[in-house]
Amino acid sequence: MKRFFGACLLGLSVLCGASAVSAETIAEFYKGKVVRIVVGTSAGGGYDLYARVVARHLNRLLPGAPTIIVENLPGAGGLKAANDIYNVRPQDGTVILAPQADTLFAQIAGDPGAQFDSSKFHWLGSLNQEAGIAFTWHTSKVKTFDDLLKTEAIFGSSGPNVTGQLSSVLMNMFGAKIRQVAGYESVPRMYPAVEAGEIEGMTTLWSSLAVTVPQWLKENRINKIVQFALTRQSDLPNTPLIMDLLTERYLTPGYSPAEARTIMQFLMAQQAMARPFGVGPGVPADRVEALRAAFATLVKDGEFRADAEKAKRDIDFMDGPAVQTLVQEASRTPKETLRKIAIVSSPPAK
Repeated sequence: MKRFFGACLLGLSVLCGASAVSAETIAEFYKGKVVRIVVGTSAGGGYDLYARVVARHLNRLLPGAPTIIVENLPGAGGLKAANDIYNVRPQDGTVILAPQADTLFAQIAGDPGAQFDSSKFHWLGSLNQEAGIAFTWHTSKVKTFDDLLKTEAIFGSSGPNVTGQLSSVLMNMFGAKIRQVAGYESVPRMYPAVEAGEIEGMTTLWSSLAVTVPQWLKENRINKIVQFALTRQSDLPNTPLIMDLLTERYLTPGYSPAEARTIMQFLMAQQAMARPFGVGPGVPADRVEALRAAFATLVKDGEFRADAEKAKRDIDFMDGPAVQTLVQEASRTPKETLRKIAIVSSPPAK
C-alpha cells in the first residue's frame, strides 16, 4: 500500500509539474528574452529596412516586452536564412524569419538548395505588396523592352530570388539577350556594381530600388525596362507591365499566351506577400497566435506607421492566415506546372 500511495503521489507531482510548465503565459515566456528577426539579405536593403522598423516597435505590442534585434544572414538568394530557421534555430518563438518571398516560391518550384517546406512555416503576416522591376543603367544600349530582345545586357544575380528568377523568366519566355553574372551576396551589393560598370542592370523590387538609390530616379540614371506585377503600379505609368506582354509577338516558341499567363500568375503571387515574416514549424500554437496578434496590432499602431512612413516603407498588410493560405495553395500547384515554372525561372543552359 505504501508503494501504491507513493506511486500515486509521484504521479501527481509529475502531473502538477507538467501543468505548471504548460500554464506559463506568453508574457512570462517572453519576459527577459531576446527575439531575433533573421533577414535573408545583407544590411541596407528593403527587407532589412522593413525588419528594423518592425524591431523598433514590436516589443511594445508583444506580451512580456522582449528585446528584439535584427540579424542579417545573407546567402544563396535567401535560402541560407530559411534553411537555418527551419532546421537549426530554436523552435520556441524567439526567432522570426524575414525572407524574400521569391525564396519561398523557389522551394515550392523545386529548388534543390531549399531544405525546408514553405507551407510548414507559421506565417505571421506580410507588410506589403510589391512590384518587380527590370532596369538598365542610363549608359546601356538597352533602353527598352524591345531593345532587350535584340541587344545583350549584363545583369547581376544574387541567387534564386527576384534577381535570378525574373531575369531567367525574361531569357526563357521572351528570349531576352541577358548575360547573367551570378555570385553577388545581395541586391545592395549590386548597386555599386551597376555604378562601376561591372553590370548593366538587374531585376529587383521596385520599392527597394526607390528607397536604396533614390538619387538614380531623381537624376534619371536608369532605364525602366519592364515591371513585374499582376496590375500596373501607379508610380510606373509608362513602364510596360509583364502581364501585357504575354502575346505571340513576344513569347518564344513553345509558350502559348494561356500557359504563360498561368506561369506568371504563380510567380507574381509572391508580389502579393512580398514582405513576409514567419516562424519555424515547431513553434507552439499559442506563441504563433500571440505573434500574429502582435503583427496585426502593429500595422495599426500610430508610432509604427509614422516610423514606416519616415523610412519610406509602404504598408499594405496581409495577415498571417491569409499568407498561410496563399503559400499552401501555391504548394498544391500541379507537378507538371511546377516543372515548367522551374524551367522558366532557372538560368537557361549554355
